[in-house]
Amino acid sequence: MLNRFKNQDFKHYLRICTLLIFSLLSFEAQAAIAINSVTVDGGLSTSVAPGATISLSVTVTTSGGGASNDWGSTGWLIATASGALTCVDHANYTASGTYTETFNITAPVTAGVFNVYLVAYRNDSCSGGSSSVCTTIVFTGGITMPSQ
Repeated sequence: MLNRFKNQDFKHYLRICTLLIFSLLSFEAQAAIAINSVTVDGGLSTSVAPGATISLSVTVTTSGGGASNDWGSTGWLIATASGALTCVDHANYTASGTYTETFNITAPVTAGVFNVYLVAYRNDSCSGGSSSVCTTIVFTGGITMPSQ
């Protein structure tokens, strides 16, 4: 009877080890692209005149291999709700790592408090279907346009 319990314990141990190994292998095979941080005019928020140019800096980390760890463009929108993005085709990053791109965006022409919506894409044209959309970030209340 003691051998039977030891045998069952050993089988249970093997099942757990097998599940852990497969989990680690599948985790290792998955690639990711994630937006880590965003600044507008060098800070977490900015106050600008309507229609002003804003410097946006976005830091992205990629991991994995092949084309799945590429970062080729970023879509952005300043609005109170999500909508159509403006695409910025910037330098291509094709290896795992952490990268920062800085580019100019344009504030809305109306006064108010707005969010910044960002999406990191693997390709150059912010297109290619849902497989290209990697990370969406909403930078809540990041842009304020005072009334004039």
